[in-house]
Amino acid sequence: MSKGKHYIWSAVGQFGTQTVGFIGNILIARILMPDDYGLIAMVAIFMGLAMTFTDSGFADCLIRKPDADRIDFGTVATFNIVIASFIYLAIFCSAPLIASFFERPELIGITRVISISILIKALNLTQITRLRKELLFKDLAIMLLQSSVISVSITYILALKGFGYWALVMQPVFISLLNLVYLVVVKKWIPFFKFNLERFREMFGFSINLLVSYITNTIGQNLYSIIIGKFYSVTSLGFYNQAKRMYEAPTYGINSVVLTTSYPMIAQERNLVKQRDMYIALLRSFMTLQSIIVFALIGLAEPVWLFLLGVKWISSVEFFKLFMLISLVYPLITVNQNIAKIHNEPKLYRNLTFLRNGLKIIALIVCAKSSIVTILYGQIIAAYASVLVDMSLCGRIIGFGFWKQIKLFLGIAIKPGIAFLITYSIGYWLDKGIYLNGVIFAATFISLLIVIYLVTKDEVFFSFYRKVCRRLIKRP
Repeated sequence: MSKGKHYIWSAVGQFGTQTVGFIGNILIARILMPDDYGLIAMVAIFMGLAMTFTDSGFADCLIRKPDADRIDFGTVATFNIVIASFIYLAIFCSAPLIASFFERPELIGITRVISISILIKALNLTQITRLRKELLFKDLAIMLLQSSVISVSITYILALKGFGYWALVMQPVFISLLNLVYLVVVKKWIPFFKFNLERFREMFGFSINLLVSYITNTIGQNLYSIIIGKFYSVTSLGFYNQAKRMYEAPTYGINSVVLTTSYPMIAQERNLVKQRDMYIALLRSFMTLQSIIVFALIGLAEPVWLFLLGVKWISSVEFFKLFMLISLVYPLITVNQNIAKIHNEPKLYRNLTFLRNGLKIIALIVCAKSSIVTILYGQIIAAYASVLVDMSLCGRIIGFGFWKQIKLFLGIAIKPGIAFLITYSIGYWLDKGIYLNGVIFAATFISLLIVIYLVTKDEVFFSFYRKVCRRLIKRP
């Protein structure tokens, strides 16, 4: 399969899953209340840490190890299931403490049930890693889509039947179970467990640095939910969590394609010059797409929010806009993370993760008691500061240093940024109502952006245009 098809199937899996999840979230959010989402957000950090410890960075190690064999996969599988079992037992026993901390007794049952997914995911982990390593993105896409569609359907039915937050609790359990069924029934996978201490030690040196990085990432991503859940209302956490879910739909879809597809593909390329060219082409394409999505969704946030979720979720809009500003630099973070991992720099990856999340924690401490909006402004400052260091230290490994990345980033982001400022100003002065302003914004933004790309002879735009023309010409 060609590299282009790898990206296509990876995009089908990631964006397809994100689309199904996005639609499902809209339908379910219209039934459930912000409190229901707030309760689930309270336990997110525990689920995230559990899966991080279960994997422990061994999945990435298996992908980058050129001679990984059945024994390596069996060793990692054994480690995963043993660790997952201990973690599940620990979470089960500590559920009353979690409920007491947040002063919500419902969290005892929620925590104990939702953590069942940890055990099932531990079984799936090595086989999903094998599919990624062998670039079988078509199989991954089919698996992700079927599990997403079925689990969202079941969750929606449970919400309709009045199960409340239990509908959200069961969703990750259904997803992991459906993935396991696909791997065993469709792919005829038989779990293999065999622990080899020597192989484990070989991989542990690389994996431990990634594990520390992943733990730091998980804490940095979910600590905000703990602070908001503890010091603000569960309803406020529900609004925050819904804004986070909505921004993750487009943002994580793009970055998952970049990360899951580019990592195994570029890891196979040993020529440094070719690697750099692959990174630059990758960053240029995905940064263009990301910047368009960011500015478009900021401009259309109010009408889209009211139309999709209804007025009860309108308090999330301001949070959503600030989240989108954070996501503007995600492609830079993703690309530089890949550089560190592929070039066997796990300590650099770990230290940069420490820095990024350390800045987020400092910002949270400073802003915690002000307001949720102030907390998000702190996140923005922390994200932009950390990515400057990422570009400086990771980019020089392949000769794609700080100023080259800055120049590329600004050259790409400024075009939709200009189109946004002009269009947003027009809508502000017209003030024709939320929905009409949204239509005017969309039409004007797209028109202006095309004009800007034509005038500047944008490389990505014209490449896309030529591909579309070739496909149209080939049609009978």
